[in-house]
Amino acid sequence: MARATIAIVPRDGSPATVHQGSLNNLNLTLPRNTSYEIGLDPSTTCTGFYMMDAEDTFHVIGDFPRGTQYKYDYFNDVRSFMQRTVSGLRIQRFVREEPPPMRDRAAAALAEYKGIIESWRDSQHGIVELSLVPKYDWDSIMPSAWKSLILDKRKGKGRFNVKQEIAKDLCDKFPELYQYYQYVNPSSDYDGFDACGAFRGYNWSRFNKDGVSTTMSTKDYNGDVMIYLRQMTRAEATDKDAIFQGF
Repeated sequence: MARATIAIVPRDGSPATVHQGSLNNLNLTLPRNTSYEIGLDPSTTCTGFYMMDAEDTFHVIGDFPRGTQYKYDYFNDVRSFMQRTVSGLRIQRFVREEPPPMRDRAAAALAEYKGIIESWRDSQHGIVELSLVPKYDWDSIMPSAWKSLILDKRKGKGRFNVKQEIAKDLCDKFPELYQYYQYVNPSSDYDGFDACGAFRGYNWSRFNKDGVSTTMSTKDYNGDVMIYLRQMTRAEATDKDAIFQGF
């Protein structure tokens, strides 16, 4: 496995604690007197990891490159790291990036990885601390959704899919993360920042500044529902006026 990097970065600007080496040998000791939330950017080439405490006093951010390691050994190593890291901790929320729909070998591998991650919360064979995360707080977000909240549009166009530019914008929002930025391999390893962006973007889209949920909830309804159907041509289906004519 390629060298993994993970850092604990205080929000107050204090020096970060950076660990580098084999993922199997990376062990984090985090305070147990608080709860945590996790963000994950699952990739079969480099998984991005992000974590914050409930008081938002520090970031935990990391990149786990796969290198030439066998795929399933890599998946197992990421799971083992996750299990060691969350052992004995209270996890309130888990958010992963949901990759856009694709039809290629990479998409199949990501779908398989997604299934493995979902198995982490299995009550019998998963990771105990993750199995206790409430269902409504085990969620995902599309890249386009979180990037639209993170990206600094004042810097011009053509930056949306450039990982390094996203990382810079996150560092602008959280200057203390520049301490981690300097350890990242410019050629590939910005997935930790993607995990951070996915998690922060999800929270910003779901909660207001006071922490109150802004997400629309569902409500049971037992009344009658009327459904109208109309057959139309492809041209009519793209004409807004034609679609609603007669309703």
